[in-house]
Amino acid sequence: MVPLLMEINIGGTDLFRLRLRTAPNSRTVNLSSARPNMPCLNPFPIPDGLDPDLQQVLALWKRLRRAENDMPFGDDLKFSDLSRLSAKPFVLSVFTSPERFRFEYLHKDLQGAAMAGRFIDEIPPESDFGYLRAQSSATLEAAEPTFLRLSEASGRSFRRLLLPMWGSGQINTLLGAIHS
Repeated sequence: MVPLLMEINIGGTDLFRLRLRTAPNSRTVNLSSARPNMPCLNPFPIPDGLDPDLQQVLALWKRLRRAENDMPFGDDLKFSDLSRLSAKPFVLSVFTSPERFRFEYLHKDLQGAAMAGRFIDEIPPESDFGYLRAQSSATLEAAEPTFLRLSEASGRSFRRLLLPMWGSGQINTLLGAIHS
């Protein structure tokens, strides 16, 4: 009889432990490998002094969280709540295989080439949506809020916040806001 025990811990430390026992009352052989989880740091971290208009969006996102969850559920977001925000909000649906992001809601001042129902890779990278695909991918991978600030030196000047939202067992919505 050869019982086999495998333990896998994801988060904090990846651990693989294999225990083999060849017969009752015989010696147990442990083979294990442990290495620290090496997460990628968020390449778009939120600054300590977030603009008050974007802080308002972050506060809404935090209020939508249920219990001790790290992020809210996308179906708790009501588009009517977005009209009260002073930043220019937008909402993206997340698709995987291939990874794509589709506009579901846009503040009236953001509508133009971007419109509800269009994917972000179908629009030209205009001023407010420059680097949006990269920031969206980073938000999805980091599973935490991201922030991008472009200055006049880049030819564009805005600050953008992206906030992940959970649904159907994965991040399926991104709440975004732009302040220019």
